[in-house]
Amino acid sequence: MDRYAVIYNPHSGQDHGESVGKKIEQALVKNQQTVELMPTKGPKDATRLAKKAAQAQFDIVVAVGGDGTINEVVSGLAPLDQPPHLGIVPAGTVNNLARVLQIPLDI
Repeated sequence: MDRYAVIYNPHSGQDHGESVGKKIEQALVKNQQTVELMPTKGPKDATRLAKKAAQAQFDIVVAVGGDGTINEVVSGLAPLDQPPHLGIVPAGTVNNLARVLQIPLDI
Protein backbone atom coordinates (compact mmCIF):
# COMPACT_ATOMS: atom_id res chain seq x y z
CA MET A 1 0.00 0.00 0.00
CA ASP A 2 1.38 3.39 -0.99
CA ARG A 3 1.24 6.51 1.14
CA TYR A 4 0.12 9.65 -0.68
CA ALA A 5 0.60 13.26 0.36
CA VAL A 6 -1.82 15.45 -1.60
CA ILE A 7 -0.57 19.03 -1.53
CA TYR A 8 -3.22 21.37 -2.85
CA ASN A 9 -3.83 25.07 -3.17
CA PRO A 10 -7.42 25.61 -2.01
CA HIS A 11 -7.64 28.84 -4.02
CA SER A 12 -6.38 27.54 -7.35
CA GLY A 13 -8.64 27.50 -10.38
CA GLN A 14 -11.14 29.97 -8.95
CA ASP A 15 -11.22 28.23 -5.56
CA HIS A 16 -11.67 24.68 -6.91
CA GLY A 17 -8.39 23.32 -5.52
CA GLU A 18 -9.91 22.01 -2.32
CA SER A 19 -12.72 20.12 -4.06
CA VAL A 20 -10.20 18.57 -6.48
CA GLY A 21 -7.98 17.55 -3.55
CA LYS A 22 -10.93 15.90 -1.81
CA LYS A 23 -11.93 14.03 -4.99
CA ILE A 24 -8.41 12.64 -5.22
CA GLU A 25 -8.54 11.65 -1.56
CA GLN A 26 -11.86 9.83 -2.08
CA ALA A 27 -10.54 7.93 -5.09
CA LEU A 28 -7.37 6.86 -3.29
CA VAL A 29 -9.19 5.81 -0.11
CA LYS A 30 -11.64 3.84 -2.24
CA ASN A 31 -8.61 1.98 -3.61
CA GLN A 32 -7.35 1.36 -0.07
CA GLN A 33 -4.45 3.80 -0.19
CA THR A 34 -3.25 5.91 2.71
CA VAL A 35 -3.76 9.62 2.04
CA GLU A 36 -2.96 12.85 3.84
CA LEU A 37 -4.38 16.10 2.52
CA MET A 38 -2.01 19.05 2.91
CA PRO A 39 -3.58 22.42 1.99
CA THR A 40 -1.32 25.39 1.35
CA LYS A 41 -1.88 28.58 3.29
CA GLY A 42 0.41 31.05 1.52
CA PRO A 43 3.46 31.63 -0.65
CA LYS A 44 6.18 28.94 -0.50
CA ASP A 45 3.96 26.73 1.67
CA ALA A 46 3.84 24.00 -0.98
CA THR A 47 7.66 23.83 -0.91
CA ARG A 48 7.62 23.39 2.87
CA LEU A 49 4.87 20.78 2.70
CA ALA A 50 6.71 18.81 -0.02
CA LYS A 51 9.84 18.67 2.14
CA LYS A 52 7.72 17.62 5.12
CA ALA A 53 6.08 14.84 3.07
CA ALA A 54 9.47 13.57 1.93
CA GLN A 55 10.80 13.58 5.49
CA ALA A 56 7.70 11.64 6.59
CA GLN A 57 8.56 9.05 3.89
CA PHE A 58 5.44 9.37 1.76
CA ASP A 59 5.78 7.27 -1.38
CA ILE A 60 3.99 9.71 -3.67
CA VAL A 61 3.46 13.46 -3.48
CA VAL A 62 0.59 14.77 -5.59
CA ALA A 63 0.69 18.46 -6.50
CA VAL A 64 -2.80 19.87 -7.05
CA GLY A 65 -3.06 23.41 -8.32
CA GLY A 66 -1.75 25.71 -10.97
CA ASP A 67 1.73 26.28 -12.30
CA GLY A 68 2.86 28.11 -9.15
CA THR A 69 1.80 25.34 -6.78
CA ILE A 70 3.39 22.67 -8.95
CA ASN A 71 6.60 24.72 -9.18
CA GLU A 72 6.74 25.06 -5.40
CA VAL A 73 6.24 21.32 -4.84
CA VAL A 74 8.99 20.50 -7.34
CA SER A 75 11.25 23.04 -5.59
CA GLY A 76 10.73 21.16 -2.34
CA LEU A 77 11.49 17.74 -3.83
CA ALA A 78 14.18 18.45 -6.44
CA PRO A 79 17.13 18.90 -4.05
CA LEU A 80 16.54 15.54 -2.38
CA ASP A 81 18.70 12.50 -3.18
CA GLN A 82 15.72 10.15 -3.18
CA PRO A 83 12.51 12.16 -3.50
CA PRO A 84 9.11 10.50 -3.50
CA HIS A 85 7.36 10.04 -6.83
CA LEU A 86 5.53 13.12 -8.06
CA GLY A 87 1.99 13.26 -9.38
CA ILE A 88 0.59 16.37 -11.03
CA VAL A 89 -3.12 17.15 -11.11
CA PRO A 90 -3.73 20.46 -12.89
CA ALA A 91 -6.29 22.55 -11.05
CA GLY A 92 -5.24 26.08 -11.91
CA THR A 93 -6.75 28.64 -14.20
CA VAL A 94 -4.38 28.31 -17.18
CA ASN A 95 -2.29 25.17 -16.45
CA ASN A 96 0.53 25.97 -18.89
CA LEU A 97 2.83 23.25 -17.53
CA ALA A 98 0.16 20.56 -17.82
CA ARG A 99 -0.60 21.64 -21.39
CA VAL A 100 3.08 21.51 -22.40
CA LEU A 101 3.48 18.07 -20.78
CA GLN A 102 0.16 16.94 -22.30
CA ILE A 103 -1.31 16.08 -18.91
CA PRO A 104 -5.10 15.79 -19.25
CA LEU A 105 -6.90 18.73 -17.68
CA ASP A 106 -9.97 16.67 -16.74
CA ILE A 107 -9.23 14.94 -13.46
